[in-house]
Amino acid sequence: MPARRTARLSAAVGVPLLAAVAAAAVYLGTASAGDDAAAAREPSGVEASATASSTPVASAEPSPTAEPAPAWTPAPYAVDYPLYGSTEMVRFIESAIVAERAYFDIGWWTMGTTGRKAVNDAVREIVIQNPYALIDSAQVYVGPSGQATQLTPGYQYDLSTRVERREETLRAVTTALESLELDGLSKVAKVEAIHDYVARAATYDWDAAARIDAGEDAPESQEAYGILVTGTAVCGGYADAFNAIARAAGLDTVVVTGKVDRDGDTIRHAWNMVRIKGAWRVVDVTWDDLDVEPVPHDYLLLAQDDPLLDSRTADKTWMVDSRIADYAG
Repeated sequence: MPARRTARLSAAVGVPLLAAVAAAAVYLGTASAGDDAAAAREPSGVEASATASSTPVASAEPSPTAEPAPAWTPAPYAVDYPLYGSTEMVRFIESAIVAERAYFDIGWWTMGTTGRKAVNDAVREIVIQNPYALIDSAQVYVGPSGQATQLTPGYQYDLSTRVERREETLRAVTTALESLELDGLSKVAKVEAIHDYVARAATYDWDAAARIDAGEDAPESQEAYGILVTGTAVCGGYADAFNAIARAAGLDTVVVTGKVDRDGDTIRHAWNMVRIKGAWRVVDVTWDDLDVEPVPHDYLLLAQDDPLLDSRTADKTWMVDSRIADYAG
């Protein structure tokens, strides 16, 4: 591995996508000890409304304004941004977050069960996969029966900043597609063009990497916005940017998180997979961005069993458990 890439691995990706990914596990106010409680994390903050920030307050009581669970499958909220969710429940929660709902009912999805793990999985997937869902935590209200009934997103930034970041990210994705002129190209050629576009647009954010290694947050460097608007990010931003453009181009792609073992150290990392001719192939723009021309393609569309990938292992936080097996091989 080139020295520059080795240095990037050791210094840059101490957290796979940002501290927010680890914090994205749902906080369950009345969770009992066990698997659900062990998986939960305290939220870093929630908003009392979609227009004003407030001090986070955790509550185990369901909101008195929560609507009863409907008797039909709720449709996603109407939004002007793409929804990436792998299931109907994920898309519904995702749409409510992008629509800036201060809180919303999830009772339909959890009827007959506590639903806590399913909601936790859904929030993790949304944080990792959707560049327009700007949250870093979520708070679930649990009813007397133990059923998860309502979700309150813990939004990043203030409302005006979130709106601006979404608009600018989508505008940058549109500009990228116009510049790339992908119409008529094969899927492989589209992936190559987007890979090279992201690598050329990006400068690796070494300052953010140092902050992450020191245990600080650097959310702006873990988003597609970082690469496509400000021009710098760490691995999560590279993967997010590739995902945003590739999905807009009609490709079947996801962000993957996991770890890389190197010289006795375990480093957390983020990359992409793209479905080509029925097989999920690995794309890692971060490791191909060596600031040289032509852009290296060492980590472009690799089979998952390629020896170059022997040191990395995907985790299971980037997709809901019921769908994770769909991306094998």
